[in-house]
Amino acid sequence: MLYLVTENKGIRFLLSCLLFKIWRGDFDKDFDESFESTPLDWELTEDGPEARYLKLLYKRTLDFHLVKSLFTQTVKPPVCDVIMEDTIFERLVYGGFHLRPSPALYELIFRKDFYDCVRHTITIEDLDEILGWPKDLASVFFPFMYGEPLKKSVKSLGKALGFEDWEEGFRPESKQISLPKKPRECPFCHSKQVLDVLVGFPAFRPDLKKYHLYGCCTFDGYPPPDWYCKYCGLSIWKTSNLNGKDFEVSANKKP
Repeated sequence: MLYLVTENKGIRFLLSCLLFKIWRGDFDKDFDESFESTPLDWELTEDGPEARYLKLLYKRTLDFHLVKSLFTQTVKPPVCDVIMEDTIFERLVYGGFHLRPSPALYELIFRKDFYDCVRHTITIEDLDEILGWPKDLASVFFPFMYGEPLKKSVKSLGKALGFEDWEEGFRPESKQISLPKKPRECPFCHSKQVLDVLVGFPAFRPDLKKYHLYGCCTFDGYPPPDWYCKYCGLSIWKTSNLNGKDFEVSANKKP
């Protein structure tokens, strides 16, 4: 797996968008080893899906300064005997004449050997590790991001992704959204409002700023979540409580 040198969360998110598009094969038709002059270009606009969710999840604006920082990023390829850092992009193109006011367009030309390395080493599960997300969240989010209408708020995004259904026992195709320990902030929307989950009816009056009431309905083979983000609605399980077993519930939507 490629190692991204930067620790900037916004930059890592944008690079993960590129990695997903390469993994999905979006640039395959442009890649031809026998035609070296064919550029591999990634277009970003200030009103595109990358910009929208960068703003929602990381409170960052996609502008020239951020794109220029993105252009300078490096990666460490998977080699074991030496330490290397390779650049990702060859050229940044921006500006140009517009007939009418329009969002800025940036064109990033990335290197063919970077593309080839990603195609042979990256899996969609690697994006969870790159972003610090719970296991399998990337495989739910990125197909939605590039396939569905853009959402205007984190709450509407969480609802569209079905976070509320996951909590009530309807999981998306066996996804186990898990972390080894409670996070200080939601790994998805970065809210500090990550609550402990209480199952059943507690004998005391719980502080709803600290606890989320799950209710008393549980499902065989599907343990209740351990933590819950009050802001986006993401339910998170403690990895050790899943014991590496797949959920037995088969529906992914409410009946």
